[in-house]
Amino acid sequence: MVVFGFNLNMFAAKMCTENILMKRIFILSLGILLWIQSLQAQPTAGGRPVSFSKQWIGYRIPEVVTPAVDLLAIRAEDALRDLEKGHPYRFGINHYQTITPEQEGDWVALPDGGRMWRVKITCPGALSVNLTFDRFRLPKGGKLFIFSEDGSDVLGALTHLNNRADGLLGCDLVMGSSMIVEYSEPAQVEFPAELSIYRITHGYRSIIDHAWKAYGDAGACQVNVNCPQGNNWQNEKRSVACIVVGGNESCTGALVNNTANDGTPYFLTANHCYDPTVATWVFRFNWESPGCANQNGPTNQTVSGAILRAKSPSSDFCLLELSAQPDPSINAYLSGWSRSFQPADSAIGIHHPSGDIMKISFADNSTQAGTYSGASTWRVGQWTLGCTEPGSSGSPLYDTHHHLVGQLFGGPSACGAAATSMYDHYGRFAKSWTGDGSASTRLRDWLDPSNIADSTLDGRELSTPLTTWNAGIQSIGAPADSSESCSNSINPSISIRNYGANAITSLTIAYRLDGQPWQNQPFTGNLPFGQTVVVNLPVFNNLSPGQHVFEARTQLPNGSADEDTLNDRRQVVFTVIVPNPQPLPIATAFAESGFPYANWQVQNPDNNNTWTLFTGASANPEDSRCLKMDNYNDAALTAGQLDVAVMPFITMPAGSYPVWLKWRYAYARFQTRKDSLFVAYSNDCGTTWNRLWAKGGTGLATNGGSSTANVFTPTASQWKADSLNLRGLLPENTDLRIGFISRTELGNNLYLDMINLQELSDVGIPSFGSERFNIQPNPSSDGRFMVTMPKNETSQIGQWRVMNLLGQPVPASISTHNLNVVIDIQNQPEGVYFFEYSGSGQKMVQKCVYSR
Repeated sequence: MVVFGFNLNMFAAKMCTENILMKRIFILSLGILLWIQSLQAQPTAGGRPVSFSKQWIGYRIPEVVTPAVDLLAIRAEDALRDLEKGHPYRFGINHYQTITPEQEGDWVALPDGGRMWRVKITCPGALSVNLTFDRFRLPKGGKLFIFSEDGSDVLGALTHLNNRADGLLGCDLVMGSSMIVEYSEPAQVEFPAELSIYRITHGYRSIIDHAWKAYGDAGACQVNVNCPQGNNWQNEKRSVACIVVGGNESCTGALVNNTANDGTPYFLTANHCYDPTVATWVFRFNWESPGCANQNGPTNQTVSGAILRAKSPSSDFCLLELSAQPDPSINAYLSGWSRSFQPADSAIGIHHPSGDIMKISFADNSTQAGTYSGASTWRVGQWTLGCTEPGSSGSPLYDTHHHLVGQLFGGPSACGAAATSMYDHYGRFAKSWTGDGSASTRLRDWLDPSNIADSTLDGRELSTPLTTWNAGIQSIGAPADSSESCSNSINPSISIRNYGANAITSLTIAYRLDGQPWQNQPFTGNLPFGQTVVVNLPVFNNLSPGQHVFEARTQLPNGSADEDTLNDRRQVVFTVIVPNPQPLPIATAFAESGFPYANWQVQNPDNNNTWTLFTGASANPEDSRCLKMDNYNDAALTAGQLDVAVMPFITMPAGSYPVWLKWRYAYARFQTRKDSLFVAYSNDCGTTWNRLWAKGGTGLATNGGSSTANVFTPTASQWKADSLNLRGLLPENTDLRIGFISRTELGNNLYLDMINLQELSDVGIPSFGSERFNIQPNPSSDGRFMVTMPKNETSQIGQWRVMNLLGQPVPASISTHNLNVVIDIQNQPEGVYFFEYSGSGQKMVQKCVYSR
């Protein structure tokens, strides 16, 4: 599900990430360093930004400046955050600000007939800046570069090869406080570029450069992985990566092997590191000192973007599949694993503490089964060399047989801590294997696709083929698994990968829908080992409402028998929905049991806590129920989690009358954590959400804004009412849904009640009780209207308000004369206005037209 341009199965949120190997250029003494990541293992366009030529020196670039950050307050927060490992290590502050070529920067003509767009983005005082696009779609020939103001640090060129189906693109860090975004395209392109930056990250402590807390700032007891103690772990270290999470945080994780031995780049980290923007994460491999001395290492061996496969808080695991195979130059390794419940005699951890270069830690004593914050864990009894820190979260724990047995959840260990505190808890791999009983909550379905059921699996080189002829389906891109669509047609696409040593020039693709006879489509091309290609299949039309199963398989690579059939076949299950628009008004006070009610829906992509009925608080004095989002229960949540309470389908009526959405909410902050509430609409069946209203943290609080350390349950006076006039904000005559979206930062409970959606469409002269108003003239040519009040409603009882089409109050001159009122809006523009009168416990709204 996409919210504000980011994907719910991923917020998100969301490196210049993508499935393409990118190119990072350090122009000064570093020379030129390249890295490549591609679904087809193709290099990017390379080259230099157009503006690096002399003719552009001194040319003014329009600038966007983000708000200043309060470093003293942030560092005070970090002083507490850094004592815990139960969340990612934070290095930056995110600013959510939309930047598009239509709104910011400028376009200039190029001598060859093409054009160039540039914008400068400045985060005052930042050590680094990185961006996230919620729309990135370039035509062939278009090139985008992102570089520091002095030109010493460059990302790019990004091209059409970086386009993703979801339009998301996250960008790696550029050092310094200012960056230039430059896009150039030739004179003739097949479509105009679509670019929208929605998130800018102000890096206040860098995970690359020397900084306030950065490279070289891990504890003094930490041991570099290339010290002699790490000599026997040189394979496993090549599976470990430092992750840039959500643009502004870091964790650690590792590539893991599967029983098909097909090289699928599954990546294991911690559930508490997850946020739905995994499509924009950056995975930095081989970031290590070249020797035992504390020196910085390469930062250019990067894979960008991932897909969530499974996660669960019951053992704090999160399994991802990288969006692209690591380039062979990365020399990545797939760690082996053990799902045994037997404790290990000793344990080894490889990690990136505090966003630093790779370290290794040893515990000579045996692990112990335990629990941590309700999760099933292995407890490392005492570190004897090194330890872990924030940023180590999600890092792998190995037994003496070089098998991964868990990923870091948390614990009190720290350099200089007392011996009694030098322990940590790792989510138990054995528990993660069965998880919570479904493919989305356990490892078994992904790491044992061949159902071998062995308790251990050895590691292997990622770039070494184990077979000669071996074609397989890496993924089904469309339709997405477990997706819902309002369309009754699908256009399937699959990603085929060559897992064998020999290049594939032909094969057969078989596909079918809902168990019907298989249909065949030939493929011809040139697919070397490790590369993938996306193949579009014929469209299926006129699908019936309900659940459907799409299957695809590969066979006969180059006419030969496939030597590994376990990766040949995949299927997805998807649902076709026929909108059933409900008439207005729609109102609920959540007084009835059985939520979600008929035609309502709850989107809960991570299967954690979500919107539920709560008895014990209400904004309605006539009942005791409301809707609740439990943000207080840390053990069942992940920071960044999005949950949507979705109203029934409606058809937005055409016209000029206000369409009011009204609701009440209650919230109190928990300490410094800041949860958010969004109101959004979707006109594509709940896949993409467009923001209408947003509040978070203190702005969302209804208890006076003060923070609390206790669970929040609102009193009658701690509810706040809000409303939106949807006229002009939503497309008319379109089937759409409205959603209330919670984004948790593990703070406090959030409550909703008394949701009401109605069109104020009184026609003619409205009634007020048994009496009537009379407004003349209507339309008015001079902006003056005379209102005759009902006899039992003197003008002194109630209150008048004038609103425009957006429901916004506008200035008006209102004079009263007993039963008559003169409303003068002649200083306002011509148009439609609404006169609202409140009195005697009732309300009247009348549409009036001012037309000269």
